[in-house]
Amino acid sequence: MVTFNNRVTLTQDFTTSADLLVNHLSNVEARGTTALYDAAYFGVQKLKEGRHPKKVLLLISDGDNNTSRRTYNDLCELVQESDIQIYAIGVASPIGSLFPSPGQITLNRITKMAGGRAFFTNPSKEDELLEICAR
Repeated sequence: MVTFNNRVTLTQDFTTSADLLVNHLSNVEARGTTALYDAAYFGVQKLKEGRHPKKVLLLISDGDNNTSRRTYNDLCELVQESDIQIYAIGVASPIGSLFPSPGQITLNRITKMAGGRAFFTNPSKEDELLEICAR
């Protein structure tokens, strides 16, 4: 588990304990600026160390990126040389505008490039969030 704002932190290394991940996830605070490309790049690099052949990165973010040292092209190059899919759960308020937000566009670009998919919800809609997680 990697958390990020203006910097990227390995919060929990590889584990088989879902409880550890849930505990860490429940303590994450959204604040500060966002280094989304740096976090995704770090996550892909970390997954390359994994022992399982199928590797998937799940981004949970509003999709904003305003502090990264890495670029979208840097991330594309790394993903292309790996066999890692990226999925995203975009969380922001309010969702439902006729036009996608810049963050939604970013998450769609990242996931499409990496063979995955982005899902979007308002974080206050718990039922919708659970449905997305199940999918």
